[in-house]
Amino acid sequence: MYLIKKRYLNFIFTFFTLILLVIVALFYVILNYVDFNSEIQIKLYSERLVFAGILFAIVISAIYIIAVYKNIKVLKKLDKLIELSKYGNYEFKKELSKLGALGERIQTLFKQTTFMSEKKSFKISSMANLNNFLFENIDLNLVVCDVEGMIVNCSLSFYKKFKTEASEVLYRNISDFKILNFKEAVFDIDKSKQPIIYKRVVMKLDDAEYKIDVTCAPILNLKNELSNVVLQIE
Repeated sequence: MYLIKKRYLNFIFTFFTLILLVIVALFYVILNYVDFNSEIQIKLYSERLVFAGILFAIVISAIYIIAVYKNIKVLKKLDKLIELSKYGNYEFKKELSKLGALGERIQTLFKQTTFMSEKKSFKISSMANLNNFLFENIDLNLVVCDVEGMIVNCSLSFYKKFKTEASEVLYRNISDFKILNFKEAVFDIDKSKQPIIYKRVVMKLDDAEYKIDVTCAPILNLKNELSNVVLQIE
């Protein structure tokens, strides 16, 4: 099964139609100038040639219409599958089987994509569990923020050291604790892509004040863009 772009299909149809018309016209002229035994034979051959040309044109038109119809039908089925996929789990095999070889290839591609997505999900869940294990067992006082300053994770050591709980810290903005000017820190870290140490900073937590040293370390994504900032507090 071949899906042809509309402009290519139109070009092919126009090209072959013009060729057909030119051939018919040339043969008609030639036959009229050939010295046959009688004018009746010339007329007969000319009419047969014109008839063959008309028949050929009808065949080309029929092929064109069928190709367009098939192309539209395939696209409509794909649109239907896209709509059905929005409603959760759906068995695509039955609908894809109606598309023949194209449906089989789409189904194979879908299986491979699903398999790769599952592998990535397993890897992400494994990394998340590893991350939780490290944060529960590491001796460092760590606070993880996104680039906007929202606290997304803390080590268990941090909670114990400063006598607080996750409910009091997580998903709050780091600026609530008056540790430092986080926007300026993010700008400097993003520029240098290196950890920056801030000495003797005041942190206000649960109505208590602490004199701390803060090391802000950048976490970069695959595009070398700043995605998170880890604060090591001592």
